[in-house]
Amino acid sequence: MVRMAIIGILLWSGCSKSESGKSEPGKSEPSKSEPSKSEPSKPAGAAGPHRACKNPMTVKLDGAEVTLPNALAVSAKTSDGAVEYKLYLFENPGVTCEELLAKRERELRDDEKVVVISTGETPLARSIAVPRQTIVNVGTELVGPPPKAPGDKLSICSDGNKTYKRKADKLPALEVLVAGTGTGKYCGARPDVAQAA
Repeated sequence: MVRMAIIGILLWSGCSKSESGKSEPGKSEPSKSEPSKSEPSKPAGAAGPHRACKNPMTVKLDGAEVTLPNALAVSAKTSDGAVEYKLYLFENPGVTCEELLAKRERELRDDEKVVVISTGETPLARSIAVPRQTIVNVGTELVGPPPKAPGDKLSICSDGNKTYKRKADKLPALEVLVAGTGTGKYCGARPDVAQAA
């Protein structure tokens, strides 16, 4: 009887040691390779260089938002061979692709409400224009693939980081702010600069 009691005590003490060990059958500790829930998430680079590109384009002239529903677009080769894309936003619904594709580039008339957003490979190509004033080296970019044929859609984004001021002779000063992505009907490629001269 005494021997049986001693054996029982020894067996009981052995089980106690195994229970106090680092691991038990049926239980697992969290893997060290698993990420902790408290780890900081990666910084969001969601919007790219121009966050405004996620929004539809808005145009403000002297602080008031304006509607320019006739959106037409063209492409052209510059004198150095680069391709430039232009998105024309006219208040006048009567302006046509034929006018924009004429041999002599259509000038913006003083009495019309129009904004032209351009983009391309060089700072001079990235511009915003109103009658009598073109502001270059602004934050514009092509959104999506370039158009392949007349009738395709062309989209350009302006970052809207700055309000530009027109200072032209015989015209009132004008503040221009363009932000977001605008889309227009692609009319086609304008004649090369060499052909149009």
